[in-house]
Amino acid sequence: MLGAGSLTATFAQTPPSPPPAPSPVAPPPPAALPPPTALTSDEKAQFQKAHDQVLATNPSLKAQAEDMVKKRALLKSQQDTLSSADKKAIYAEGHDLQHKMKAAMLALDPSLAPIFDKLAAITKAKHAAAAASAPGPNAPTGPIGSN
Repeated sequence: MLGAGSLTATFAQTPPSPPPAPSPVAPPPPAALPPPTALTSDEKAQFQKAHDQVLATNPSLKAQAEDMVKKRALLKSQQDTLSSADKKAIYAEGHDLQHKMKAAMLALDPSLAPIFDKLAAITKAKHAAAAASAPGPNAPTGPIGSN
């Protein structure tokens, strides 16, 4: 049988182990495309001017745009509590408003078409990059062996 003194002596002689070294942090995956400067300052000014003119001359679109700002704030603040159907409805309404604004802006200034094309190409590239980095349908979703 060991005496209390021998246990104390054993623990006293054992040096404390150093804290574990921090695990190396993996660098974030490289972006498929660098963040583009979407529009030149002239294009931005032309786009903003048409946008403002459409809202100033179309009270219905202005009201829809103001309502969408509120709905997006709601979506952001209550993302975890809104139902999937509510989220989809907000996104669909925003998409519809974008199409209406685009049509009205192009009717006001047809020279905006290349700017809209440029923005569409950037959006398409972002979506492609996001889809490429998303896990596939057979990717594990839980602990190993749970699938």
